[in-house]
Amino acid sequence: MPQVLVNYQRKSTVGWSIDQILLDFAGGILSIAQLVLDSSLQQDWSGIMGNPIKLGLGNVSIAFDLVFFLQHFVLYREARLLADGADDDVDGLLAADGGIPSLASSFASLGEGVRRPLLETGLDEERGSGRRLD
Repeated sequence: MPQVLVNYQRKSTVGWSIDQILLDFAGGILSIAQLVLDSSLQQDWSGIMGNPIKLGLGNVSIAFDLVFFLQHFVLYREARLLADGADDDVDGLLAADGGIPSLASSFASLGEGVRRPLLETGLDEERGSGRRLD
């Protein structure tokens, strides 16, 4: 719950990895699938409700994972794309000439669909360049 609130307050998931949430989601799905498969093989469907803790934990885990997916891939996608596009790690730490890549070169490598909203929001001015990169 705290991470959901932090993401909401920041309106961003930048700096936060979605990898562990993908694994947690897979674990929740497999846990519930095991309950269903065991009950199916025993032909006794009461087995699903026979372990309410496992069923509840799997469902709660999946519910929170879906909230994280919604935040990361839908609600705050723009902030993540903007940060990823302006991050020097996208092109590696060193440029081809052995120097450190500039924000302008990272920005220029973005596609037009990402660059145009950046220009409209004036992100380059917020970063301190004070000029548009057209």
